[in-house]
This record gives sequence, C-alpha cells and structure tokens, in this order.
Amino acid sequence: MKALKNNKVALCLVIALMSYMFFGVSFTALAYGAYESRVEISGNDPGYLESYKVLKVDPPRDGEETINITIDEQQITGTIKFTFSEDGKYVDWETNPLPITHVFVKGGPGGFLYSYDGETSSDQGLRAPDNRGGNQADISHVTFYIMPQDVPDPAPVPVTVTVNKEVIDVGGDPVSDDDGTFTVLIGDDISEEITVALGAEFHLLPDTYDIEELFDAEKYEFVSFSDEVTEDSGEYTFTVDDASITITITNRLIAAENGNGDDDGEVADETPAGDDNGDDEDVGQLPDETPAGDDNGDDEGQLPDETPAGDDDDEDVGQLPDETPAGDDEELPVTSGTDFLMLGLGTAMTTGGLVLRRRKRK
Repeated sequence: MKALKNNKVALCLVIALMSYMFFGVSFTALAYGAYESRVEISGNDPGYLESYKVLKVDPPRDGEETINITIDEQQITGTIKFTFSEDGKYVDWETNPLPITHVFVKGGPGGFLYSYDGETSSDQGLRAPDNRGGNQADISHVTFYIMPQDVPDPAPVPVTVTVNKEVIDVGGDPVSDDDGTFTVLIGDDISEEITVALGAEFHLLPDTYDIEELFDAEKYEFVSFSDEVTEDSGEYTFTVDDASITITITNRLIAAENGNGDDDGEVADETPAGDDNGDDEDVGQLPDETPAGDDNGDDEGQLPDETPAGDDDDEDVGQLPDETPAGDDEELPVTSGTDFLMLGLGTAMTTGGLVLRRRKRK
C-alpha cells in the first residue's frame, strides 16, 4: 500500500514537471510571438491604416502614453507602454485595455507591419527589417494602430516589385561591367540605389505609383522603362495588383573617352596631331608676303614688298612699277654706310615705312 502511494506521488510530480515545462515554453513563445502575421513594407507607414487611431513614437524612446478612443460609441481610455533595447534594435510594448491591431516598426528603407487580433495586450522583441547590407536596421520610429470603426477586410498584402538596371553603349550593346550608380524613386518616400550588378527589391501594397530615376547626365542618357511602366505627359507610373512584377530601366552611355581624356569628335579644320617639325603651311598668311623659310630665324616681321635677305633668286613679288630687278652690277654709288642708312631711314619716314631699292644707272 505504501509503495502504491509513493508511486502516485512520483507520478504527480512527473505530471507537474511536464506541465510546467510545457506551459513554460508555451508562455515564452506567446510572449515573443504574439502577433498573427508580419509583412515587410517599403517606405513609411501604410496608407490604408489612416482611419485607425494612431500613436507614433518618433524618435525611439521609452515611455507610456494615455490614449482616448471611441469604439462602438463608447469612450475608452487606456495606456500604451513601450520600451526599447539599449542598442535601439528591438521594442517591447503592453497596453491596457486598448485593442492594438497593428504595430509598424520602421528602420532603413522600410519596416515590418505586425498584425494582431485586437485582444493581444503585449508583445516583445519587435524589430525593423535588414538593410541591403544584410544587417538589422536600427529602429527609426514605431507606430501603434488601434482598431477603428471600419476595419478593411481583407487587409491588402504587400507585393514584391523588382527593379533591375541595364546600360548599353552607343551601338546598343549591353555594358555588363558598367559601375555607375543610379537612384530609383518610387512614390513620395521610397528610394534605393541600384547598379547593373545589383538591382533593388521593393515590397509595395496594391496601388499605382510614380517612378523616376536619378543619374549622372554627363555620362548617361535615359532610354526607356520596360513595358510594366506607362508614360503620360512625361510622367512614368506603374500599378501593383496581386502579382509580383519586374521593371527594367535602360540607360545609354553618352560617349566613351579616348586615352588622353579628350572627348570623341574632332573639331573641324583642326590639324591632326603628329607633325613635330612645326612646318605646317601658314593658312592665314597675308597677301604679298614672302613665306618665311630661313631656318636661321632672320627677317622675322619683314615688311611687305621687302625681299628676304640673302635670297638673290626669288621673284620680287612686291616690286614697284618701273623698278629694275636687283642683280645688275651697275648700281648707284653710295658714299658711305652712314649715308645709305640715313637714306633708308628718311625714305621710310616719308613713304610710311616703304623701303626703296637702289636703282640701275641709265
């Protein structure tokens, strides 16, 4: 009899221990996973919840707020208490007796929307999505939604929209190794950088969205959006229904640069590089001027109609009328070098700079 009693006690202890373990795990799971669903949404708070009573905590801070709300013509006053982790990545909340239906936790380019049944009084460990680098984003703000009179049914579900980048050259061929960065803007508050190698993924609620792109206009020109995007008077839009879509944006390289950094397209009438001796023809040479060609550099700035020094055989293009060509041995006598110099200077002054030659004696 005693043995039987001991067995009953042992059995009760085992049942109690198992019950504690079972309910303990269950309670823990409930505490850290009380939400019914969690979806990622790009951008800020979802617009379809605008009719809800809202408490927005921005920036993150610990605290407790008192809320007054009317439900079914009854005035309800309650509190929402919220606590953030030291690293700013998690938030816990509890309420009494307000019916919380959604909590949006924003961080990075989007946020997680947590949905509840309206009877949950607390939850723990809510967080924002990972950023593009794969790291958990810091929380930027938290919004609590309290059940309104009209509850949307069913609630819209976010749809994945993928945006890819394509760059082509002037011939229309893809440039797979282009390293340019482009910024995609969707709606009023959604933006993301993309490249040829790395596109972007957005989680958008069903709606119609504007889309545009920012890029280096000195290097690229816009070509087109793919067929998912429509254009009207220079505005580009796309519509999200209930199926995922992929959008491709194409840009063209304006011009490749050559090795020395000069843009392609040689200026008209420009002398090609490569003539090192500098003996190009003087296209703009004045009329009646004898081309320079004496390597010793003499006669620079020679006046018109002046015969180059030392060149006895050249034709005297600027010879005056009735002037006998130089080269006849019989010349006017010159008494001295000084007389000849004075004659030249005087003549130059009276003729406006024209130098007379020695005439043949008749």
